[in-house]
Amino acid sequence: MPSWSPGCFFEKVQQSPDRREKILCLLSASPPCYGKNNKPCKNLAELLTLPIIFTIFALEHMAAKKIKATASAASGSSSPRRAKQTRESVNWGEWLYQQRSDGSGQAGGWRQLYWALSLAVILLTGYLAVRVGVNGDDRFQVEYSERLVDYFSSFGSNKAVFYEEDEAYTQYVRYYGGAFDLLAGGLNRVLGFSPDEPVYHRVRHLVNASFALLLIFTLAFWARDLGGYRAASLLLLLALGSPRLLGHGVMNPKDIPFAAGYTVAIYFLFRLLRSLPKPRPVDMAGFVLGAALATGQRVGGLLVIAYAGLFMAIDFLFRYGLKGLIDYKQVGRYALYWGGSSLLAFGLALLVWPYAMQSPVKHTLEALEVFSNYSVRISVLFGGDTLFSDAIPRSYPLVWMGITIALPVLAGIAAALFLSFRLAAQFSPAAVGLLWFAAIFPLAYLTYKDSALYDGWRQLLFLYPSLLLLAALGWESLVRYKAAWQWGFAGLLLLLQADAMAFSVKYPGYSYVYFNPLQGGVKGAHGYYETDYWGVSTRDAVRWMEKQGVLHAGMDSLTIATNFPYNLKWELGTDYKDKVKVQYVRFNARYSEDWKYGIFTNRFIRGPQLRAGKWPNSKAVHVVEAGGAPLTVIEKNQTNDAYMGEKAMKENRLEIALPYFESEVTLHPDNELAWMNIASIYANTAQPDEAMKATETALALAPENETALYMQGHIHLMKANLRASEESFQHLLRVNPENSTAYFYLAEISRQNKSNRQALRYLEKALTYNPQLKNAYIMASQIYEAEGDFENAAKYKQYAEQF
Repeated sequence: MPSWSPGCFFEKVQQSPDRREKILCLLSASPPCYGKNNKPCKNLAELLTLPIIFTIFALEHMAAKKIKATASAASGSSSPRRAKQTRESVNWGEWLYQQRSDGSGQAGGWRQLYWALSLAVILLTGYLAVRVGVNGDDRFQVEYSERLVDYFSSFGSNKAVFYEEDEAYTQYVRYYGGAFDLLAGGLNRVLGFSPDEPVYHRVRHLVNASFALLLIFTLAFWARDLGGYRAASLLLLLALGSPRLLGHGVMNPKDIPFAAGYTVAIYFLFRLLRSLPKPRPVDMAGFVLGAALATGQRVGGLLVIAYAGLFMAIDFLFRYGLKGLIDYKQVGRYALYWGGSSLLAFGLALLVWPYAMQSPVKHTLEALEVFSNYSVRISVLFGGDTLFSDAIPRSYPLVWMGITIALPVLAGIAAALFLSFRLAAQFSPAAVGLLWFAAIFPLAYLTYKDSALYDGWRQLLFLYPSLLLLAALGWESLVRYKAAWQWGFAGLLLLLQADAMAFSVKYPGYSYVYFNPLQGGVKGAHGYYETDYWGVSTRDAVRWMEKQGVLHAGMDSLTIATNFPYNLKWELGTDYKDKVKVQYVRFNARYSEDWKYGIFTNRFIRGPQLRAGKWPNSKAVHVVEAGGAPLTVIEKNQTNDAYMGEKAMKENRLEIALPYFESEVTLHPDNELAWMNIASIYANTAQPDEAMKATETALALAPENETALYMQGHIHLMKANLRASEESFQHLLRVNPENSTAYFYLAEISRQNKSNRQALRYLEKALTYNPQLKNAYIMASQIYEAEGDFENAAKYKQYAEQF
């Protein structure tokens, strides 16, 4: 294995002629990681080196210009000796952190506008908080919140918070910190509100909104420090034009509190760095509280602690150079600041994280391991295709951000990137470098790891504040270039984001579904990307039913079906507890239960069906829409023909089921599920031509529906049309590459084509995705027996007998 010698390294450092080479030498000093066959493998430290190198190059470039300018101004000479003397006299701390405001951003009404916009942000956030619906993931978070309160109120004797007996998704909840849920749950407990009351969620939304405001005003303070009231006003304008941030800000209990802690931590990290080598207590406290909030919400908050160590090391090198490494007093002081603040932040995080509290090191590492390899497998709609979340392309987050961030924010980010050196010179190299690093490094690392993502880019919301501030600084830099046009720039910004601001006001309950004009708004995204993936528009569906008198105090009992039962249950509250039965149904099996009304969101409906314009169908009596696109529909069953047909099919009474489904499609010819059932009945009664007609009708209504594609392939097989059958099942696999039934029938087609080896390969795939598929074992046994391989034939026959 290759060796790494610290002695060789320091010798190389001493031979490096200038600061930049010394720093690059230092960055390359970490021992390499070796994998199989002693080949170097990439690791986190290696990835960290890339943005650091870029930052060092940038800072050194600007430093060289600064030194040259200072030398010329001081002596009028450009001799090397003079330049060297001036270089040593540069105050690196002042150069790195002090902002270079031109003063124009402090006057001309910007101060008054800043306070007016601050009030507007507070009012809009509060308005959204009282209008937003229940988040679909709250069914996990509310239970965790209650268990947290029970744990602390019982002084640790109630251990339900550890989910030790749970085997479903809830077992992972304990790996989250309880910063938000303990606060929200405790406040509700003090106020006397129980989880079955709608007001319980209103309190949670207001607490959520307070974290969003903390995030936004932290950015505003930072913008004001760097660029004055004008930069801060531009920041608040961009925040008002950020529907995704505001929408999540009032109802996302996971990602917004974490983003708030992350933002507070990097803001006070900058202030702490600026005041080194003797940091102000208030800056140290701010960093500790921000890091504690982030880590106390999600174990990923340890990132900001790592950032602190990294940037304090860079600060040390700039202030003292490599010679400072032998000054043990200074090194010890920096180590004490970082180590002390890190331990204190982690200790505070433990106070709201019961699972980590039990074993701080072991359980924290366990949480890191779980989330590093955590792969939620749910279907997501991306670019019109339905994919599994662990198989998304690496472009997934960038595409989502590009089509959902408002245009002026995108323009500001582009300006900040293009004018990076100017921004660093105008607003502090350290601030701009830290902001870019905080925004880019996590995204680069997740892309490098090919991590599973879903629900758009909500897991990456903590990156957005840094990008938002950079966008504001980008606009501020453009304004400074032509200060006389400052109000014109502000007007252009407002014009570009008019649609985003109007969207939040017009659709306060679900502003988080915003798409920018690059995607054609929500209407252009319909059928290509998920919109209301959390089902918050269920609230407006319930309100409509109340207005129409469907739901009222003296009503008779009523069954309402839905694919978001938690949302519907808590929007109904206790008023209809004894009158309304909430029935969960999958959208593609929505008539398997008997119900009068159904409330269905578009989550998990395939893109082609949405784009075909066949949803909502003729059974819809009301549509909750945003930007011209449907989010949720209310269906009404005028008859129960579809249910009665489904019931008869379950009882294998096909002759009774068929008239029910024929009656259903007469009244509602766009009911794709009824047509699929008709196809199934005809196929099972040896009427393949009629079955194919019904299947084609179903596919016209719901293209890429797996059941309809299966029926198509099965009917072709019945008619001995092996080529067409194979094409149908291959199409089915393109829709769902893990459909075991498709592999099974492709094996049957291969067997009929005398290709036993291919048939066995298909059977292997079928059993990979469904190890309990008995018929696959039987077919494999038959193939091996026909080939004279009796040992394998007996083995597969034995497997089949187990089922």
